[in-house]
Amino acid sequence: MDKCHLFMASFVLIIVVSGVLFYAQNNQIDELRAKLSQSEFKLDAKIASLDNKINSETSGIRGEIAKSGEELDEVRKDLTTVEEETDKKLGEVKQNLEDEITGLETNLAGDFSDVIKVALEATVSVLTDKGAGSGVIISIDGKTVTNAHVISGASQIGIKTKDGQIYLAEIIGVDDTADIAVLKPVVVDQIFDSMRWGDSDDLEVGQRVVALGNPFGLDFTATQGIVSALNRQAQNGLKYIQIDTPINPGNSGGPLINDEGRIVGINNWKVGGGEGLGFSIPANTAEDVVDDIS
Repeated sequence: MDKCHLFMASFVLIIVVSGVLFYAQNNQIDELRAKLSQSEFKLDAKIASLDNKINSETSGIRGEIAKSGEELDEVRKDLTTVEEETDKKLGEVKQNLEDEITGLETNLAGDFSDVIKVALEATVSVLTDKGAGSGVIISIDGKTVTNAHVISGASQIGIKTKDGQIYLAEIIGVDDTADIAVLKPVVVDQIFDSMRWGDSDDLEVGQRVVALGNPFGLDFTATQGIVSALNRQAQNGLKYIQIDTPINPGNSGGPLINDEGRIVGINNWKVGGGEGLGFSIPANTAEDVVDDIS
């Protein structure tokens, strides 16, 4: 084989080998491209999966955040409501206090008419064939408290109420030492206005009191004064409430009342020739005696 043929053979071989190598390289490139595409697909799938997972997990958190926000709004609303109600109640309390202060100022100014009006309905004139005095009804069946000396020696006793009615009365019990007597209308089917006992231990010097009764036959009279002294002991050994409230003949046995219209004493006697020197049996003493004799 001459050189020319050898060269041609070598050239053809080189071309064939190059073609084979080029084909093999193209196949390898295609395989790499296919693998890269698959990797990209898998990567996209993983990213999508992670995205979904993140969205799923964070959606719950977002829901809880939204729920917490709603709850916080409710708390704010409740707080606002509580504040409004508190302001309203404080306003009512303030108004009530102002009303009480106004009432107290009015009371201190001397308006005692409503209390006296009610108390007079339970105040009575005690009429006997020996004279007259006063009394106070303490129960709806007409049980009446007066002084023992008002009915002493009487053969007939009557009780005159604020409406002008006079009822024949009988003696239920008498304590001459304490000068307390208890009367009751005879067989009367009627409900009477009555007055309640107060606590005479709560009285203070200077406290306003009102005496109700029948002085000199002027029935259903009210006289106002103050407590001048407490536990004033008399010659009979008993202790009395000293008052500057005018007490006159006929006032004996009538009630001494406080600002609440409660009986704090039973009017009893005065110093003859003196002014504003009246004495009343303490309600606590009178009530104990009444319980014992009736």
